[in-house]
Amino acid sequence: MTIANYPNAIFNWGTDRVDEIDVDWANDVNSGAAEITAIENTLGENPQNEPYLPADSTGFNVAGPNFSSVGQRMSAITNGTMTPVVSLSFDELYIPNTFHCGPGTNYGYWNNWDRRYDPWECYNGTDITCPASGWWIVSSGQWWDWYSTGYHRHSFWCEGNFYRHDHWDWDFDENRRGGCWWTDDYVQRPTHTSVTWQGVILEGQRMQILSENGTPHTPHRAYNGDFKATWIRSVPPGTPAG
Repeated sequence: MTIANYPNAIFNWGTDRVDEIDVDWANDVNSGAAEITAIENTLGENPQNEPYLPADSTGFNVAGPNFSSVGQRMSAITNGTMTPVVSLSFDELYIPNTFHCGPGTNYGYWNNWDRRYDPWECYNGTDITCPASGWWIVSSGQWWDWYSTGYHRHSFWCEGNFYRHDHWDWDFDENRRGGCWWTDDYVQRPTHTSVTWQGVILEGQRMQILSENGTPHTPHRAYNGDFKATWIRSVPPGTPAG
């Protein structure tokens, strides 16, 4: 078999052959065939397809993992459209206090979200279902109306496991009339809690946010909430979540 130049070097065909003048020797034909075979072996079978994505995944690209060309697949990689992302939000939720919740809900209220941006169809109608195993970055934030005492807390859970939380305690000295937390016209300022977590989440696992109202006021308003998740990279099969 004739040895190809590619992929270590570029094949030099020389000048074009001319009908009825030049003779195509066996080496001419064999060299061209060797170069074609080398290119095919380098690219592999169906290089326009993305083998590491589920066959039925179409959210990231209208063509799904089976692109029409290598150029389309490379464009998708460059533009990041093969990276699962999701963004959810809520305008306001009214959170019962811990006396009206119990151990069945971890003394909080599971948030119900609205879809904002979801090309991978991660939204399950309430929160997020992971579409692909890998390393994820998850963030969430929400505002809380002011209160005079108690606390507010919200936390990130995945597949029933607690991962991260943020906590705000209203019982500090300046949260009073004349204190620095009140404005000169005695407007009580709200507060904000936020969480960020990163780690392995597996395909099919559910991501949730739990809000906890530890004040005497029930229900208490949380508003302008956001819940976002971004896939960073794949992980080897068998990698545990967490």
